[in-house]
Amino acid sequence: ITAPAMLDFQHSLNSLGYTSIMTVPGNNFFPVPFEAYSALDKQDVLTLRVRGAGIVSSWDTAHDLAALAKLKEQYNSGLLRVTGAKLFLDGVVDTETAYLLEPYADSTNYGSAVWTQEDLNTAVAAVNSMGLQAHAHALGDGAVRMFLDAAEYAKTKAPAGDYRNTATHLQLVAPGDTARFKTLGVIANTQPFWHFKEPSYWEPVEHKNLGERANKEYPVRSFLKNGVMLSFSSDYPVTVPPNPFVGLEVAVTRNMPGITDINDPRYLLRPEERLSVTEALRAYTINAAYAIFAEEVTGSLEAGKSADMTVIDRNLFTVEPSQISGTVVLRTYFQGKAVYDAGE
Repeated sequence: ITAPAMLDFQHSLNSLGYTSIMTVPGNNFFPVPFEAYSALDKQDVLTLRVRGAGIVSSWDTAHDLAALAKLKEQYNSGLLRVTGAKLFLDGVVDTETAYLLEPYADSTNYGSAVWTQEDLNTAVAAVNSMGLQAHAHALGDGAVRMFLDAAEYAKTKAPAGDYRNTATHLQLVAPGDTARFKTLGVIANTQPFWHFKEPSYWEPVEHKNLGERANKEYPVRSFLKNGVMLSFSSDYPVTVPPNPFVGLEVAVTRNMPGITDINDPRYLLRPEERLSVTEALRAYTINAAYAIFAEEVTGSLEAGKSADMTVIDRNLFTVEPSQISGTVVLRTYFQGKAVYDAGE
């Protein structure tokens, strides 16, 4: 990726109000451009606080852990830092590869667990022993349970520390496992853009493959009720553009972005899991900062913190929920400096 492309990319994120990001690799197909971020950092033109991760795969774990140790040492500046390891535990519901506790509808297939429990336990403990966060792709309730079990194991093997292990996506979570996140100090990271019945997708794909379990997807309020740290993200480039105000609206409505009647049943998914605007904002700001070990620097406007802030064209607390997704960013400030101005 060339420097001009990176400048355009960070400008597009600043235009959406982003001042900090967590960037993780795909499974051997989407590398993190650490060198490009580093070049911008050295030129003093990086306008994002970047926290990254290296991949740890089930098939080349020792090599990946060694490479991760080098990444951690190489990228450790104020703005650019490697803080975690990305582990893929399962696939996706679309292809029936998300790992479930019960078989897919009309099937004996449980999906695919990428790791054995023993190997995952060892890997998470190794990542934590390096002083890093384990950040796990887990869509199915089977994969979620595997990660919680691994996090529990790691507590007995890694030195005591603040690792903030994270499970992301969380399409299905067994009710009995929700409270374990709090007990184990695991962060629940989800992508609210997906938390409604998407037309031409939910019915023919998710409901078809999961049956009635599709009506129980994405339990976010359930996490808050159990005192779990909840953070939001986009999973970019899966969600394009990664507009956080679209995610905010869906978190509040659990319905189609921009829909006039937020209680329209056609696309409404688990309205009991709706969040308040304040709760959703916290998941995108201070909680997300906590998830990347940056809550003492950013995530809220307080004396002594970095002046990272976004000026928008409406009051999110007074507009109709269906109008949140139309929010326009007017200016974005990073470390007190204007890095985006809609008027320019």
